[in-house]
Amino acid sequence: MTTLTITNKFDLIIDLFAEASTSVNFVKSYRDMSPEERVQVDNEFMNQLIKHKVKINASELEAFISEYPNSYIIPILSDYTTNNHFARLSEIDITANTINERKGQKVTILKFNDFGFPIVIHTTITSAENKPYAQYSESLNIIHKPKRKRTNYRNIIIGSEQISIYDGWIDIDNKASHTISTDKDVTVTQSMYGCFDPSFITDATATTNKEPFASLNIKEA
Repeated sequence: MTTLTITNKFDLIIDLFAEASTSVNFVKSYRDMSPEERVQVDNEFMNQLIKHKVKINASELEAFISEYPNSYIIPILSDYTTNNHFARLSEIDITANTINERKGQKVTILKFNDFGFPIVIHTTITSAENKPYAQYSESLNIIHKPKRKRTNYRNIIIGSEQISIYDGWIDIDNKASHTISTDKDVTVTQSMYGCFDPSFITDATATTNKEPFASLNIKEA
């Protein structure tokens, strides 16, 4: 999983291009290669970008062109970006990349607990990645340190699960989907939906005016 600052991302792109070039012709520079060799380099470079799951948006492409205006990489990188080759990244990959941009930062996680009811976690991001888990070919693994905890915890998002993540520690009512009835002897709290119902997350989300920076709804494999 490749999740980098823009400077390190540019360094990786240059390194991948150099590796693609030397894999085709160790002796010649790209400038001195034949048209056929250049096509081979271009294809290998594109494959390496996809393999390393490097996502480049339009503003990052403009920044690269501004920093390296005469680079042979620009036409290939432009094709990679404008033709959305990184769409081969799964939604889980993209979510993990977005989460990793918040390493060391406080976030609020809204997700289902093991019983299928919403919980809110105030925590600090350590890392995230897409990994196979059990019978699932993909799962979102989030490593984080919850508020007032000394060690890291891991949450694995699989199956029919949903998750929304917000910048900072914010208040979200995870009981928004519950009704309360009271008589003189008993107070009864009852959920409006069955476990893992997406309406739980929808109702909880509506209790804040903040927008999540990442959200994911994984379909059952």
